[in-house]
Amino acid sequence: MRKSFTRQVLSVMLVTLMLTLTALAGTTGTIEADSLRLRKKPSLKSRVIDLVPNGETVLVTGRTPTVNKDGSWHKVTYKNKNGYMSADYLSLSGESSEGGIIQANVRTRLNLRTKPSTDASIVTVLPKGKSVEVVNEKKGGWSEVKSSKLSGYVKSEFLVLPNDSSNTQKKPLPATGKYGIVSASRVNLRAKASTGSRILEVLSINTVVDIEKITEKGWYSVSVNGTDGFIHPDYLTATDEKPKAPEKKREKASATAEAIIETASKKLGAPYVYGSGGPNSFDCSGFTSWVFRQHGISLPRNSGSQYRLSGKSVKKPDLKTGDLVFFKNTSKGVINHVGIYLGGNKFIHAGSGSNGGRKVKISSLSEGSYTARYVGAKRVV
Repeated sequence: MRKSFTRQVLSVMLVTLMLTLTALAGTTGTIEADSLRLRKKPSLKSRVIDLVPNGETVLVTGRTPTVNKDGSWHKVTYKNKNGYMSADYLSLSGESSEGGIIQANVRTRLNLRTKPSTDASIVTVLPKGKSVEVVNEKKGGWSEVKSSKLSGYVKSEFLVLPNDSSNTQKKPLPATGKYGIVSASRVNLRAKASTGSRILEVLSINTVVDIEKITEKGWYSVSVNGTDGFIHPDYLTATDEKPKAPEKKREKASATAEAIIETASKKLGAPYVYGSGGPNSFDCSGFTSWVFRQHGISLPRNSGSQYRLSGKSVKKPDLKTGDLVFFKNTSKGVINHVGIYLGGNKFIHAGSGSNGGRKVKISSLSEGSYTARYVGAKRVV
């Protein structure tokens, strides 16, 4: 009797297993892996806050990742948004000058691996849009798949299945209007309707733009100051009535700050020489320390120390003439450049780049390179 009952149980289990495999076999998934999801919580079911393009830099705000059934997660900050990202796709790049904050680069080329583990060897790299057959789903956020004659495991988060609700339900289009008001302090005007597209300008809060249309992806196609581009709907408020741009209060620079700018301007055209601290040639921190020293103010010799040890921090919209502005190295993420703010989004500095020559020159904070590398500002006077 017991043997007969056992045989029945085994038969039911076998049939169930066969039905499960039959249901999975033939199911297709599409690779979606040129960006990494920033989620509200460390869970694959948590709301997606933003999509971070491959190669972008984020700040990891904790050294110890959160580990759960959905994998390993780092708590990060990206564009002033706090959330969680899969630790499997972040390359940590050391400690920054912010103290305890680590920078990381997003890498989202999707690897097909021999086992459901990031330590397993890579069979091949699957491009975005590649169709694969989903054979089975594993714990820890992995799926067993087949692609052409190859088989292996991929992270389930980057598969879009035909019956996936995120694939079938379209996000409602944003509100329409003739004009738009920028609703955040630093908003990117991009060349295309994508977070990975080239940044044309960085717009400040309350900037008024003309709305041309809304794209299929839900982005606003806009025109501002003669430049056409695209703005993400989360950062723009649409209206049919043209708003009046608020007048910005301009604080008058102190007499010391004006004198510092005058001294700095007298060195325009002086050659850039690495390691030189004046008075006839300069590197970036040599220039700022020499200028301020002429007015009885002592600054550390290198840009990183000036950022850590000098003055008080200033937000970009609050910049005043005479403030020190700092920039980072895009590959290593460390502060490696400094200049003196002039007002009107301009700054004077000893630049080593080809744009404008290797000399003391005036540049704009809106230039692509400086916009991407901008770290912050310090007020000394």
